[in-house]
Amino acid sequence: ASGTDGGAAAAARTALERAIDGRTGDAAPALRSVVLGQAWRLGAAERDALRNIGVSHLLALSGFNLALLAWLLGEALLVLARAYPPLLLRFDARRVAAAVVLPAVWAFTAMVGWQPSVVRASLMISAVLVARLLARRATALDALALAALAVFVAVPEQAADPGFQLSFAAVAGLLLAARVARSWDHDAERRGREPFRRKWAGKASGRADGGRADAAAARVRALVDRAGRWVLLALLASTFAALATAPIGAWHFGTVAPASPLANLVAVPFFTFVVYPLALLAALGAAAPLPAAVADLCAAAAGGAWNAFMRLCEGLGRVLPGPLDVGDGGTFGVALVSTALALLFHPRRGPRRAALLFIALLCVSPADLGVSLRPSADRPPRSP
Repeated sequence: ASGTDGGAAAAARTALERAIDGRTGDAAPALRSVVLGQAWRLGAAERDALRNIGVSHLLALSGFNLALLAWLLGEALLVLARAYPPLLLRFDARRVAAAVVLPAVWAFTAMVGWQPSVVRASLMISAVLVARLLARRATALDALALAALAVFVAVPEQAADPGFQLSFAAVAGLLLAARVARSWDHDAERRGREPFRRKWAGKASGRADGGRADAAAARVRALVDRAGRWVLLALLASTFAALATAPIGAWHFGTVAPASPLANLVAVPFFTFVVYPLALLAALGAAAPLPAAVADLCAAAAGGAWNAFMRLCEGLGRVLPGPLDVGDGGTFGVALVSTALALLFHPRRGPRRAALLFIALLCVSPADLGVSLRPSADRPPRSP
């Protein structure tokens, strides 16, 4: 049965690849890269532009892409459920959505060939979805630990794989960022101060004199509050993910991308809400028996979004520093980055400020520090 399932998944992948190649024209390489993770379909210049600012992970089939796919499918199902209020009275829409998304996640995993990074992400997402189906609470840390345990038991050698290490370090960094944000909120509320989620936005929007703001000003202030919170949280998450993966990148590849948090802050939202949904729509439009005009329109929209994304990344590459070459062996880079990270969590302000100044100098003017900016794309990963 497994052979039949594998053959069906391979046939589905082949059919989708042929549909994309046959019906999307010039957008086909970008669509196969975004939807199927076939980044090698892109030209060398495009791959270099993404790698130099630290956003090439967007094209790797990993937790981010699969979580984004599961989230989009789940939200679409919830929107359909809300369109029919009687269904909400009879069924728990979130549990029904979880029951649909769960097999869809594993079907996609099979279609892309059971790649290790996708299997890891599927295990984590499944832990959360099963907990929702059973009406149990599952934390993200529980899901991460379960996925790590399953991988260690099934494929122990994956522990030495750079992709495995980077994937789990990035997720751990994101979870740590979320925990830090929540702790700031709790500390601020306990001390009677403004919580982190409203602090920056409240200062940016200002206060109305005497509380006499009209309805329009109140709506604008609410939008600014929400936008400010999301910008801060996105920057915090991107920074923690970059810091968590920096020592691993320095060890295996001898490079560190100090501009990655800033680049991801701009590139990830555009990719998440524009490029990826349009690419999925174009791929489905190519595979479905739709009129040629509709499929062409979807492909044109996806191709335009991809071209805009590449222009954005190329522009960021011109104003932000490239990857830092911190040593062929990787040992010096690991020591350098790990020391800076340790100082960031020092209980005294002096070492923390020194670490922040050091990282800021790397981001602003790495060439003045005598550090090579030569990309090291051809350097093979270091053996564990």
